[in-house]
Amino acid sequence: MRKKVVKKDKKLKSKTKEAFCQAYAGEFWGDPVGAAEKANWTPSAGKAVELLSDPEILERIRELREKKASLSVADEAWIADAFISIVQNAEKDMDKLRALAGLQKFLSMRKEKNASSEQNSPVQGELPLFDGCEDGEGVLS
Repeated sequence: MRKKVVKKDKKLKSKTKEAFCQAYAGEFWGDPVGAAEKANWTPSAGKAVELLSDPEILERIRELREKKASLSVADEAWIADAFISIVQNAEKDMDKLRALAGLQKFLSMRKEKNASSEQNSPVQGELPLFDGCEDGEGVLS
């Protein structure tokens, strides 16, 4: 099994910009004004949005988000479990079908991600077999 190589963080020289990037890539995703305030920086709302056009800031935010995503294996397991729970517990058949479709799409995306990062990976997601009558109605006895 291969270990993931974790790049050493290349923090920005400006402590204020680095704090902004950390806040924006984390709890203030999508909220540049909130991220600027968290970084103890009070630019105008327009100026805070303009920060996102700085290539240095954009690259740092991208690095931080990639790092966070690579550490989110537990999130992937939770998502798969949530879909399975819906399939098992939903009252309406359409909700079950939607959850199965979502699970299939999620597993396909995960499989593609794994295939691109590690060729010949032994881990592959599979959908459970349908356990019911052929027409989808009733209960098998």
